[in-house]
Amino acid sequence: MQIGGIVKVSSNSNATGVRYTDIICGAKASEFEHTETVPFMEWQLREYLRSYGDKRDVNRRPGDGEIYAQQKGPSDMVYIFKYAPSGAAPPKLTLRYPPAKNDLMVSQAEGNLKNLYGAAREKRVDEIYQLFMSYVNGIHIG
Repeated sequence: MQIGGIVKVSSNSNATGVRYTDIICGAKASEFEHTETVPFMEWQLREYLRSYGDKRDVNRRPGDGEIYAQQKGPSDMVYIFKYAPSGAAPPKLTLRYPPAKNDLMVSQAEGNLKNLYGAAREKRVDEIYQLFMSYVNGIHIG
């Protein structure tokens, strides 16, 4: 990419899989300067259809009336970045792993683990952990 090149990323400001702070921090670590955030509906490409951003997009897209509980269209944002390399080697990124499976098993039940016990809880903990690891390895889409 050329110095001063622009990258625009759209996401929902309430997304939980990749939070807006993750997008901004990841861009900064790659020497992209966050220059502006604008509501998606004010962007000239606002007619693009919404997507899930994961493997579900292969076969379907969110339709009318089908929304994530906390991710409604008006919360969609466009994050704008400009490439501004310093010339120095970028810092090494650190990966935050989820709690260990044992910690999840003994934690207070909440969210996806609420009201799950024994083998059902262990199965769900395994699913959550494997999903995270697929994201880490870049195989969550498709």
